[in-house]
Amino acid sequence: MTESDTQPQPEEQKAERAALPPAKEVSRGKNSPTLAARLLRWLLGFLVLVGLGALLAIYTLYLPAQEKLNQANLQISTLSGQATSELIAANQEIDRLASLDTENKDLQSELDQATLYNTVLRARLDVTSALLSLANQETEKARLSLNKTSGVLKELESLLPQDQRKVVADLQKRLELVLDELDKNVYAARSDLDVLANGLLELESAILR
Repeated sequence: MTESDTQPQPEEQKAERAALPPAKEVSRGKNSPTLAARLLRWLLGFLVLVGLGALLAIYTLYLPAQEKLNQANLQISTLSGQATSELIAANQEIDRLASLDTENKDLQSELDQATLYNTVLRARLDVTSALLSLANQETEKARLSLNKTSGVLKELESLLPQDQRKVVADLQKRLELVLDELDKNVYAARSDLDVLANGLLELESAILR
């Protein structure tokens, strides 16, 4: 076999070369990304940027705002507790003052009652002294005993309620009769003094009820 027989003919070499793909084109097809791959990469990059932005917003905006909100809630809770405590203390003080006011009113009522009773006793003492003086036929001494009784009856009238003042007005008129009768008719004066004494005794009983 000759050397010309072992070497391929030019026509055969051309056919073999045409059947094989170009080497450069195959290599470029493997290394170049497709449009879908590019979009996927762009989308992943965008998502990463969005995630980083969200994390940045959380750390720079949300967490400080949440901390401020927690502090504000704590402050509100503290102020609410203080306000509740102050309100309870104020109500207790109001109750205490109301109790004191009631107690003062009760004391004032007792004082008024004692003053009224003392005034009635002063008037009765004057009338009793005058009766004793008349019993001893000491007319001037009886008049002297009744010298201040008119003022005592006026004081008594001012201390009584409006619906009871007529009683004192009648006693005042009876006293005027006694003073007028002392120089004219001692018997009549003594009789009117008895009426005056009984009227004061009845008034005293009414006060003590």
